[in-house]
Amino acid sequence: MPQLDVDAMNDAASWRPLAPDGVTPSSELTVALESATVRFGADARSLRITTSRAATGHLLRRTLPAALDLRPFDELRLSLWSSRVTHGTGGPLPFFLELRLGSDAVGPDAPSNTWHRLLPVSTRSTWEPVRLGLSDLDPAVRSAVRVLQLRCVEASSPFTCFLDDVIAVREEMIGDVEAALAARLDGKLRLGDTAVPAVVNAPGVPVSATPPYLLITQYEIAWSDARTPATRGRGDFSTGGSVLRPPSFGWDLHYQLQAFANDRPSQARMLEFLLRALGPHGELVVNGWPLPYALVSPPADERLGGQRTERVALHYRIAARLEVGASEPTHSAREPIIEADLRSA
Repeated sequence: MPQLDVDAMNDAASWRPLAPDGVTPSSELTVALESATVRFGADARSLRITTSRAATGHLLRRTLPAALDLRPFDELRLSLWSSRVTHGTGGPLPFFLELRLGSDAVGPDAPSNTWHRLLPVSTRSTWEPVRLGLSDLDPAVRSAVRVLQLRCVEASSPFTCFLDDVIAVREEMIGDVEAALAARLDGKLRLGDTAVPAVVNAPGVPVSATPPYLLITQYEIAWSDARTPATRGRGDFSTGGSVLRPPSFGWDLHYQLQAFANDRPSQARMLEFLLRALGPHGELVVNGWPLPYALVSPPADERLGGQRTERVALHYRIAARLEVGASEPTHSAREPIIEADLRSA
């Protein structure tokens, strides 16, 4: 899974509230650790940010313990919950929070470091995933990210927001789903002193594990017309505009899960573990994104081997997406012009 943890947002003391000059301490922004409103991280913590009406221009800055090389990754992802909605630059609901990155050599506000992202919020008081492309980040920063900076760019309406789990991602749909599914199951069940591993089957390659183990086998990839949108989403908002994301296609990934053990009681415990761990439906978190899944029962002739056997297997369909192509820069409309022909016949 091409993913790197950047900041789990579980250390409020590492974020310094600063005045617009980036040096003087600020009391217009407050930051605290939150345990009630959280997202997916195992730490069950998020960062709560609260502003006053005088917070415009004030910022929060975090210096990471070590520089991170983000060159292998395409984008940052984070989870955002806010009491305030934004619909864009200007108008009644402007952007109010900006993210910048910096390195030891090039600070987040350096003139040459023009990368910045305005964080969108489409629905109040709801966790939303935010994607931030890295292709235009200064190479001197991208190869050694050390500083994260959040600036309040508009505080006429004070807000409270929560941020969680900043990760760097290079998406590979099938490999990412399989890694997340294996991580969900691997080592979570113990039979005596043995932690039961979850193994992804590679057809044509002998399974290296010895019983007991859980075997994950992909048996179908199906295009989902119903989940393939006709329009393209917008993202990467900045003061210079935004981008149209590549076309996105919906795919259903089908997996078979089997329990291999040397005795029936162990097999039964492993199957019951799968039923408890996954249930009939739910969400699988892949690269910070929840993908819905459901238990299915394919007809016997559509199963691996073309028939039903005495070895019970569970079959799951995971709803995923794959973007194809490149993003395209775009600009928001600044002045609508409506023309009409008032001549009557």
